[in-house]
Amino acid sequence: MILRTWAPLTVTLAATAAAGLYLRRRSLGRSLRFVTLAALLGSELVVLLWPLQSHSWSTATTLPLQLSDIATFVCVVSLAVPRSSRLVELAYLWSVPAGLLGLAFPAIGASAPSPLFYAFYVDHGTLLFYGVLLGFDSSLHLTMGAVLRAFVATVTWGAIAGLANLATGGDYMFVRRPPPTWSPLLLMGPWPWYVFSAAGISVVVFSSLTWPKLAPRRPPPPSAQSWGG
Repeated sequence: MILRTWAPLTVTLAATAAAGLYLRRRSLGRSLRFVTLAALLGSELVVLLWPLQSHSWSTATTLPLQLSDIATFVCVVSLAVPRSSRLVELAYLWSVPAGLLGLAFPAIGASAPSPLFYAFYVDHGTLLFYGVLLGFDSSLHLTMGAVLRAFVATVTWGAIAGLANLATGGDYMFVRRPPPTWSPLLLMGPWPWYVFSAAGISVVVFSSLTWPKLAPRRPPPPSAQSWGG
């Protein structure tokens, strides 16, 4: 069971490492962008449309309000409009933790051969793949302000999910109760304390992802030198 659960994460990390070594200091190519965008968009469409096809759609469980849903949307737009530095920044800081946590501690609510099962792993695997490749991309430079922006965006989306939970009885973003499967949230205390703990940890995660991508400081202007210097 453990091997079956961690196999998608292992495969994703291996594929990401191989692609990262291949790209090294080069930016994402057009073909890789298209494949990544297609995988994210296709898997998210399955998540959104299959409940309608299978007559299992419910406001409490199938609205696109999980962090992986909004992270997928941001990544798709950042791939389609790569000039938007703020979107690429948020895509990087969201996709890595969302993909990694989803693959390591899956809370799917579906099993094979349901399309939702496969769409879950394709979506989270591609999120992690894209996020790590952005980490390899030498053209991506961040400032520490990215941490604050990502934190505010996360808290804002968590508040939206919380309001949706009140209206629908759902548990989007797990701000109402922890997931039914094992999750690191179970180590952070009972509700609502684990919500605040997770918010604090998110700052640490965003900071650790931002630090390697800090924009290099511009060298100071050359000072006047004396003839004898």
